[in-house]
Amino acid sequence: MIKKLLSVLIAILAFTLPCVGQDLPELQIVASNNAAVVSWSNAPQLSVLQATTNLSRPISWSNVSDAGFATNFTASNASPQQFFRIAQVMPLFQFAIFYNVNMEIDPGRPMVIKEPVFCNASIWACASALTFLSSVDAVGTITTNTPDPFSDGYADPGSATFDVPYLTNQPSLSMPITGTNTSAASVQNILNLPPAGSGLPNRAALQSSNQVYIYNTADLIISNSATGINGSSTYGSNITVYYENSNVIGYLQLVTNDMVSINTSVTPHTTNEFYSFVTNVTFYDFRESKTVQAVQIDVAKFNAWLITNTASGGENWNFENTFGPTSKGHNLDSIYVYNNVPLTTAQLPAVRIINGQQLPSSFGLTIATPQPLYVLGNYNVQTNGGSPVLGTTNTASTYPAALMGDAITILSGNWRDSVDNENPTPNATTINAATLEGIVPSDPTISGSYSGGVENFLRLLENWAGVTLTYNGSIAVMFDSQYATNHWGGSYYGVPARNWNFDSNFLNLNKLPPLTPSVVNFVTP
Repeated sequence: MIKKLLSVLIAILAFTLPCVGQDLPELQIVASNNAAVVSWSNAPQLSVLQATTNLSRPISWSNVSDAGFATNFTASNASPQQFFRIAQVMPLFQFAIFYNVNMEIDPGRPMVIKEPVFCNASIWACASALTFLSSVDAVGTITTNTPDPFSDGYADPGSATFDVPYLTNQPSLSMPITGTNTSAASVQNILNLPPAGSGLPNRAALQSSNQVYIYNTADLIISNSATGINGSSTYGSNITVYYENSNVIGYLQLVTNDMVSINTSVTPHTTNEFYSFVTNVTFYDFRESKTVQAVQIDVAKFNAWLITNTASGGENWNFENTFGPTSKGHNLDSIYVYNNVPLTTAQLPAVRIINGQQLPSSFGLTIATPQPLYVLGNYNVQTNGGSPVLGTTNTASTYPAALMGDAITILSGNWRDSVDNENPTPNATTINAATLEGIVPSDPTISGSYSGGVENFLRLLENWAGVTLTYNGSIAVMFDSQYATNHWGGSYYGVPARNWNFDSNFLNLNKLPPLTPSVVNFVTP
């Protein structure tokens, strides 16, 4: 017979999120036919029921039901006892700032952060011009008006203003699939290729524990050969695009090349098949002191491909994604890119996005890669038929968007790949997208070392002095960069006028970017 079952109540943190303001959830457990029926009330809209059979540490919890959309769960009688708790699930991009590593912020100029901030480590917040209007919580400590405790010698003391008293020593927020593991390496894995046998087209990729990998959940998977464009054409047969759908036998389907070129200078003639919206490109990154070999996605050409009704057009894949037994319920709205070019002391594999002023559809677009990600020009500033909205907090003319990578660098529309000096002059640029990326942390063993802080989480390579960079989104810094690892600071860029804001669209669950990760809030007994 099942022994007495233990219900564990979740502690709701005071975040300004849609689920705040309701009563604490309650679990009720009733024995029935040598089993038990677990029911609950007042569960947050996004939550899961979790169970374990042993409360000896380390405790391993597993998801057994979606508490936000069900009302009861019948416990198995295969175990002599089970213990339950409700865990609140919070979309990562509903935070203005979420740091999974130590967070430093010293903007030097006035900055107001209006929405919740959370850090799974500790926070250093300086500068008297810095104001937090909502909650600021940390698992570790929060210090202000002192030299940076995470670096050696970096100091700009000032007292930030907290309209809501900040909280320290809070329970950590972790990703549901990874349990209570909040380590940077664990979180970074969501962008990496899955372990052997756990990625598509293997059936194991469909297991919930492997759905944490973006590779296994994106609509399209793009890759290239290890040679990049070394000695070869920008366009090449070395680029491959796959369509992913778990409702289709085989799960992965090779996307037919939609462009063909014939080289008449070679006898016999050679035919080169390639994709209109994906190319290879090279340019120089002065921060990394490396030549970047990037897989480049032209969003405007991608949009055109998606509405092309030919055997090699994207309309076929959009139809498969939205209609009939293969439907995933949305247009193609996510791309995973893996660049096979090796990382060396001279070259950096990466992904670059261009012509992204307008995204494909109202479903939005998420682009993810384990490598550095570059965005050239304005991004997500207009909807179909609308006029661009630039340099403002107005995001009415945007679609849900996310950029995920090892590092995120913004190149203005004035950028030229042939640039041979460290200070090209940019023009004003607007980026509307949630971001998930890594940073190069401060190093206390290097005098004056500083991560660049929240104010420099977007990396820059131009002389932005006096030029405005507008950013509307959500900042999620989750791990230490593994590819773009040179420290912040130097003569390669100038500080922009920052017009940064949280995108309030993300408070609406229907307007979150595709594949938005979540974190779980609970108190472990």
